[in-house]
Amino acid sequence: MRQSLSHFIYNYTLFLFILSSCSGDSSELTNRGQSLLDSGKPEEALLALDSALKINPDDTLAYKLRGFANFRTSRFRSAIQDFNKAVELYPPDSPFFILFYRGISHGMLENWDSALVDLNLFIDNPRFNTSKVSDFEKGFAYSSRGIANLNLGRIDKALRDYENLKKTDPGFRSDNLTKSLGVKTVEGTEICLTGFDWVYPSNGEVQGAWKFSSDGTFNSSTRWFGGMSSWGNWYVISPGMIRIIYTSSTESFQSNDQIINLESCESLLVGSTVYSKR
Repeated sequence: MRQSLSHFIYNYTLFLFILSSCSGDSSELTNRGQSLLDSGKPEEALLALDSALKINPDDTLAYKLRGFANFRTSRFRSAIQDFNKAVELYPPDSPFFILFYRGISHGMLENWDSALVDLNLFIDNPRFNTSKVSDFEKGFAYSSRGIANLNLGRIDKALRDYENLKKTDPGFRSDNLTKSLGVKTVEGTEICLTGFDWVYPSNGEVQGAWKFSSDGTFNSSTRWFGGMSSWGNWYVISPGMIRIIYTSSTESFQSNDQIINLESCESLLVGSTVYSKR
C-alpha cells in the first residue's frame, strides 16, 4: 500500500511536470512543493521542486523552498547550495530567514566561520527583534551562534549569546549551548553536577563518593578513617564553584562548611582529591 502511494505521488508529480512543461510555467510545481512542505512532506516536496527548477532554473522561490526541504531532510550541503542560489537571485534585502537556515546548516557541518557570518547577519538585522521572529527562533539563533563562537574559542561571545538565550527560551537548561558551555555558567554547573555518582578513584574499589540532587541536597561517604557518611545542602556560588553546608553525619562531630570545585563536567575537586563522574 505504501509503495502504491509513493508511485501515485511520483506519477502525479510527473504529470504536473509534463503539464507545466507544455505551458512553460514552473509555478504550479513550485506551489505544489510549498504545499507538500507545509504538510510536513519534505521528500515529496523535493520531487516537485526539482521538476520546477528543470523548467525554470531561475525560479527563486523554488530554490528557497528546496533549500528548506533539504534542510528538513538533513541534506545540509544541498541546502546550502540552494540557499546560495536563492540569495544570488533575491533582491539584496530579502533573504532574511535564508540566512538563519543557511547559518544553522553551516553549523551542522561544523563550518563555524561561515555559520557565524550568516547568524550575525540574521541576529543583527532590525527585523530580528520584531514579531516576524518567534522566541523559539531567536533562542535557536543565539544557541547556534553561541556554539559556533565556542568552537572558535570566543568564550566571552559565547557567554553573551548564552545570556540572550536565557532571556528568550524558557527551556534553555536543556539547550545544546548550555550543555556545551558546561561549568562556564551557573546553570551548566548545576546540570553537570546533579544526578550522577562522583567517585574516587575512577578505577578500582571506590574509597569515596558524592551525590548531588536537584533539590539542593547531597550525601557523601568515605571509607577513610573507619568510614563515615555525611548529608547537607549545596548551591552554586559561581560557575564551577559549589558551597557545601553540612547538616548531619554518622559521626559525633560535624565537618566545617567548604567550597568544592567542578573543574569540568567530568572532574570534581574536593580538597586535593579528584572525583570522577560515573
